[in-house]
Amino acid sequence: MNELVKNSEKVFQEKLIGRIREDIRDLMPEEVITGLIERAIQEEFFKPRLVEDGRWDKRYKPSEFVEEVIKAAQPILQAAVSDFVSANGDMIKTAVTGLLKKEAVAIILGKMIGQEVSAGLSMVANAITNRR
Repeated sequence: MNELVKNSEKVFQEKLIGRIREDIRDLMPEEVITGLIERAIQEEFFKPRLVEDGRWDKRYKPSEFVEEVIKAAQPILQAAVSDFVSANGDMIKTAVTGLLKKEAVAIILGKMIGQEVSAGLSMVANAITNRR
């Protein structure tokens, strides 16, 4: 008798679940169901996570799925870059050398200007701190 009650409860539950599924399917258009699924996938797999760094700082990190994809892709990308550099080393060297020769004057001037600005700021800081 107890087994009969358990079986009938299970049958009732399965029929109820089946009917609810059919009703939901009939009530929601295919586009709505597709949109719900797409949004759930987007949030579950791709939404950045808010992570607390210390007591007050918070920052966003990629989702765990994206982090795993990056981890898996990194050795493949490093190998591809290494292969490219090995195969095209002479072309890269020529291009970098040409760029440095072309831009050498600008690089030197930029460094000199930076040094002059730094020296000027040091003099101003010293004048301010030594003034009494």
